[in-house]
Amino acid sequence: MERIDNLNWHVEVQIEGERLPQVLSHLTAACRRVVVDHFGRPAADNPTRCPGYKALISDQSERLWVKISAPYRVFPHLPRDEAASHAAELAEGYAASLGEHALVWGSDWPWTQYEEGMSWEQIMRWRYLWAERFGLQGLRTLVPQFGLVSRER
Repeated sequence: MERIDNLNWHVEVQIEGERLPQVLSHLTAACRRVVVDHFGRPAADNPTRCPGYKALISDQSERLWVKISAPYRVFPHLPRDEAASHAAELAEGYAASLGEHALVWGSDWPWTQYEEGMSWEQIMRWRYLWAERFGLQGLRTLVPQFGLVSRER
């Protein structure tokens, strides 16, 4: 992990919300930057009671970012725009507890296992909807090849 920090990289975690607390404390203790993918992937039936969601909103390490992306992975049983609306509620909780600076956006392209019916127009609409809903001055964008590259104004 020290080598990752020396390169100024981040560690990205994609794990079910039920299992997230088991790895989160170890990663935030060992790494300078940890990005948790897809809203923390909480259990869709009661996401705010999921152990992963609770672990994220209570984290005080200041080393943690939550990627707001792929709401259809969190709420696969819902129509996609409805999933995006429900996911926004999770992101509001993260922004309130971790700070707006801890939210980053990612496209989830190439949308594996969800390719049908997906479009850049749709995901960009969600991105701007979320940024507007939170009143964010800028929503950071995470680009895998380059890391955290922009803060839109």
